[in-house]
Amino acid sequence: MELALLEIGPAYVEAMLSMNLLKGDEEGLGLWKAIGFSMENGAMVELVLHEASPMAGFVVRADSLHATEETLIGVLRLLGIGKKFVKWMNPQLCLPEI
Repeated sequence: MELALLEIGPAYVEAMLSMNLLKGDEEGLGLWKAIGFSMENGAMVELVLHEASPMAGFVVRADSLHATEETLIGVLRLLGIGKKFVKWMNPQLCLPEI
């Protein structure tokens, strides 16, 4: 489930997570960069950037059992960013000021 769209770049994600992004080319969607990881709360999270998307940034996705504010806040903290970097958020979620 999509949680948010973050206004951050690939180099920043790689630096903050100390991991290299996977890269690929998907028919109809074009070039993408992504990374997946598990959070302390058990959430499986992925950050995906589709280079041809008009909405530049990384989409944050989580498994449906963990599609919560807690997971999104955890991702923001892990990346060292606040709410001002969230360009879009799933309307089912509500973030406090962080």
